[in-house]
Amino acid sequence: MVHLDSLAPLLVLLIFFWKKPSLAGGMRFVLLFLIVQTLLNGLCSWLEYKRLSNYLVYSVNSLVSFGLVVALFREALPTVRQWVWVLMSLGYVLIFSAASFAGEGFVSFNSIQAATANFAITGLCLYYFYYHFVAEPARLSVTETPLFWCVIGLFTYYTGSFLISIFYKSLIENNAGSIALLWKFHNVLLLVACLYIAYGIIWKQAPKPPS
Repeated sequence: MVHLDSLAPLLVLLIFFWKKPSLAGGMRFVLLFLIVQTLLNGLCSWLEYKRLSNYLVYSVNSLVSFGLVVALFREALPTVRQWVWVLMSLGYVLIFSAASFAGEGFVSFNSIQAATANFAITGLCLYYFYYHFVAEPARLSVTETPLFWCVIGLFTYYTGSFLISIFYKSLIENNAGSIALLWKFHNVLLLVACLYIAYGIIWKQAPKPPS
């Protein structure tokens, strides 16, 4: 299970290139998210194999992935005001900078940065569901689009990861051996997310633009 966090997104990438789904409506950011997970998680596994620190790479992964997912929702939720995206991004960058200045992400896992990103993206996923099922229920059946299943995957991954990040420090302080168990749980969450994304790509079709 050590390499599951890079093999799972790699498999979905191959499916992506096989099925060639439309990149409209935020799907291009799903593609970039998969590429980032494959490359950076693979690099983390290699650094761990070489017994080198990989905390900085995980921080970069969190930062880049946050930007990609926010860009996805910015395109998928056009009714959200521009200032909301600016404030969210600025708040995340400030928290990331403060945590990094305190040494988080260099000598230890940056759980503060991770918790912030996980919480924000979970909120975006919930608003996406609210928008399509409550605010605009008359729109095209969103469950028949690949992006919906990608969002379910992101929701599963980031909600579960949020629980890991908020309890991370207390768990490892009481039991250092729990780190391996936490990362196995994290990798399973990413696998489940990738399965949802793969389902959306294989069995769902992007809506065709009106003629």
